Amino acid sequence: MRYKILSLDDPDYGCEEFPKDGPHVSILIESDDGDKTRIERPESWLTERGLDKGSYFEI
Repeated sequence: MRYKILSLDDPDYGCEEFPKDGPHVSILIESDDGDKTRIERPESWLTERGLDKGSYFEI
């Protein structure tokens, strides 16, 4: 299924350390049928795929 990235939000880690796979991003996505959901992925997941707000990707 294809999804569009609607927003990217950096979580507030406060004094906690980053996860072992680096800082994460909370991503609001919308499927082609209009369902919206929020997922969390490492920042590297976005950069490796060249994704940003408004980008489309498939899962």
